[in-house]
Amino acid sequence: MVVEMTGKAFGRLTVLKRQGSDKYGNATWYCSCVCGNEITAMGTSLRSGHTKSCGCLQRDLVGKQSAKHGLLKEYSSEYSSWRSMMDRCYDASHDSYKSYGGKGISVCERWIDFKYFVKDMNKKPTANHTIDRIDNEKGYNPSNCRWATKVEQSRNQRVRKNSKSGVRGVYYDKSRGKYLVQIKANGKINYIGRYDCITDAEQARKQAELKYWGKSSL
Repeated sequence: MVVEMTGKAFGRLTVLKRQGSDKYGNATWYCSCVCGNEITAMGTSLRSGHTKSCGCLQRDLVGKQSAKHGLLKEYSSEYSSWRSMMDRCYDASHDSYKSYGGKGISVCERWIDFKYFVKDMNKKPTANHTIDRIDNEKGYNPSNCRWATKVEQSRNQRVRKNSKSGVRGVYYDKSRGKYLVQIKANGKINYIGRYDCITDAEQARKQAELKYWGKSSL
């Protein structure tokens, strides 16, 4: 049952009309922001408070943070990661919002202030490191985040939806009735083999991780 939201206000947004539904059947709503922009937002995101504006609220917060702390010269790269994190979670116009804020991924209250984000995360080990959530089902907070390379992040990705095996890197080949095992390393996909049972496939994936990554996530 769809909750009627037309005319209701959520932060800086006022719901104008029902827009439709996303590919998962969740209701979406066409909203007007106090700044004059109009956006489409998920009803669940509006009601939970994850979406409060078209993105202008977050831009205002970011502007206040940069003016307040004067840390940008020393922590410009960290600030860039912090701002991207905030935009993904709270700017409904951001390209990645649907995968983050739209799915309920949020930033802990402490990290709304860039000063505390830097205090908890410290400087990046290298310019190639970006912020990574250890548990992809949880939001951004000190206990769930780290600086990681692209390779480390790829090892931490969710099991792909087409896996149908529950094991990352293991896919069921219906045409052959076998489990296909592969692993990404050194910038390419490495084929490991096909196996009759999931147990053998999982063991093969584990050995592949030890060979290519030096450690296993299984």
